[in-house]
Amino acid sequence: MPLSDLDHTNKRVLMFGGKGGVGKTTCSATTALHYASMGRKTLIISSDLTPSLSDIFEMEVGPTEKLVRGIENLYALEISPDEVMKRWKEKFGPEIYEAASTLIDMEDEGGREAERVGEGAVPVEFSHPGEGCE
Repeated sequence: MPLSDLDHTNKRVLMFGGKGGVGKTTCSATTALHYASMGRKTLIISSDLTPSLSDIFEMEVGPTEKLVRGIENLYALEISPDEVMKRWKEKFGPEIYEAASTLIDMEDEGGREAERVGEGAVPVEFSHPGEGCE
């Protein structure tokens, strides 16, 4: 689906994925700016190991929601992958951590690799758009 088609939907969450250097942050920031300019209250979140929203918006973003300076309706948040997992564990309990650990390598709070959960794992199919913005 081209991004222009999203103007006519009620989608609430858009995720940009792909390998490093393909423009995920640039595309997501442009999309967030587009929706904020249309009057939609918009939050852009980066969980990248090397976040660059602060560079894009020329302001310190950080781990708490902040209104992007000079852009009505646009809020930004940069959060580490470790903090994402911590918040998910707090909200949903250890089950989500165990389920996620079947898909990706994770460490526990002590820095040890998390125990893998093998049996009963549910296969998950990930889909993502092609490289670049359409």
